Amino acid sequence: MRHINLQLFLRAAASRVAGSLAVGALAALPLTLSPAASARAQESAGAQESARAPEAGAEAAAEPTLDVEVEQAAYRDAIGAWRETIGKMQEAALRFHNGTEATEEQYLTQYRELSEQGREEFDRAVRAATRLLAHDPRRDSEYAEFLFAAARYRFDRDWYELTGEAAEALIAAGMTESAEERRLHEIAGVSFWATNRFERAAEHLQKAIEIGFIDPKHRQLVDSVSDYQQRWEREQQFRQEARQRDDLPQVRITTSRGDMVVELFEDQAPNTVANFISLVEQGFYEGLTFHQVIASQIAMSGDPAGDASGSAGYRIADEGEDEDARDTFRGSLVMAKIADPRSRTGQTLPNSASSQFFFTFMPLPWVNREHTVFGRVIDGAGTLAALTRVDPTAKKEEEEHEAVPDRILRMEVLRKRPHDYQPEVLEGPPAAAISAAPGR
Repeated sequence: MRHINLQLFLRAAASRVAGSLAVGALAALPLTLSPAASARAQESAGAQESARAPEAGAEAAAEPTLDVEVEQAAYRDAIGAWRETIGKMQEAALRFHNGTEATEEQYLTQYRELSEQGREEFDRAVRAATRLLAHDPRRDSEYAEFLFAAARYRFDRDWYELTGEAAEALIAAGMTESAEERRLHEIAGVSFWATNRFERAAEHLQKAIEIGFIDPKHRQLVDSVSDYQQRWEREQQFRQEARQRDDLPQVRITTSRGDMVVELFEDQAPNTVANFISLVEQGFYEGLTFHQVIASQIAMSGDPAGDASGSAGYRIADEGEDEDARDTFRGSLVMAKIADPRSRTGQTLPNSASSQFFFTFMPLPWVNREHTVFGRVIDGAGTLAALTRVDPTAKKEEEEHEAVPDRILRMEVLRKRPHDYQPEVLEGPPAAAISAAPGR
């Protein structure tokens, strides 16, 4: 009998786009691996994405005059390739379920690689449709129909790259009538916030507040715009210095959704980075789940117990309050700590970090200085957005199935500086420990 320890979610088409194209549907097909095949998958898991996403917050270069015929061809090529990839994903999933332990690794790898390819094709289609709609802003065009479905789909999955631009193009085309269309200002504002375009974010968020179409959790972002513009300027200086030195440690994280590459902030959080690299090189993280993935917030892993209670058996000191501590942005890598049972505002117990970490889907002001930010995703933002949402605190409906979390298949140190990475540790648990979740 096959043991359930991995799941892939086949995301097939549901919304009508360009006549028959589907953008969204999510029908979960659990794919399982035997323990032996799981170990083999960890040894041979996929390669890096073929192209890196542009730096978050970087303004696009001025584009030449649009060649409509060329752009239309690019759009249709991307749509056609994407549809073909979805079909191959369905076939790989079926072959996985109908196969044997000898073939399951092959189809698992194939599915994961197709997922990454499909995300790239989806991006290409969104880029082309956005340019075409901006050139000819008609709300009844096929490009408006496609982008409207795509913007909602991506926004609901914290896939913010290109989403703000798509929402802006739709607004310019007059998509502001129905209740769903009036959400476009929120979609644009939050997407620009997440990708560090704070002035554009403020404009759309303020409009969303004025028309009354915004989730309460996003209203407070407007008040943080000025502060975060300054934090972003500071962060850009850090990143420029890192590019010039080009020696920061890097780790590839291969998940059941695809690969991510993280850059580690050794200069600002040296002991935290030493701890992380040490655990990676021990194989500590392989097979662990993303046990808590909260929409528009965080994706957490690193717990050997799988329920937010585990650790590496020791603690490390905080580095998040140091003068040069980094702030959170999209894809920041942050140490999780134990919640203070006496706090009603999400404070944590000092020096309680161990092995658990989380990624941020967007800048989160409440994390800064409370937790140590020690790295960021430099490749694989689409993989981060694709992680299965798992909220252990959410109330489940009577017949609702438990979400099966994605897993870390393998971690590999790609680069590090020429010295040992042995952390200074604190033994024993902190007092009054109740949870490793960072919640508010």
